[in-house]
Amino acid sequence: MTPLEPGQRDEMHCHNADGTFYLIEGECTMHFPDGSQEVLKPGMAGLITGGSFYELQNSGDGPMVLFGHHARPREEMRTILYETRKELIRPGQENGRGAPPKSTSILI
Repeated sequence: MTPLEPGQRDEMHCHNADGTFYLIEGECTMHFPDGSQEVLKPGMAGLITGGSFYELQNSGDGPMVLFGHHARPREEMRTILYETRKELIRPGQENGRGAPPKSTSILI
């Protein structure tokens, strides 16, 4: 994932596995399709159940360091975009999957 500058968001999406997020530094706002949101501060964790759409935003003034883990092997992971309801295929991946990441940490 490309790091997000303060104020930037990723796209509304879901995965086919539960996801756990732990905020190490900065501030992260999780947005949901119904307009609700939850703000994570350092030391807080969030759980997104598989199939639930969400969007992450760096809502702080500086870097956001977020640890994320999904409860499914990388080869079986699917990312579905909210707007199109189609699977996201990232460059270098085949059918949305690729080689396992070298690290599960996400710097956003």
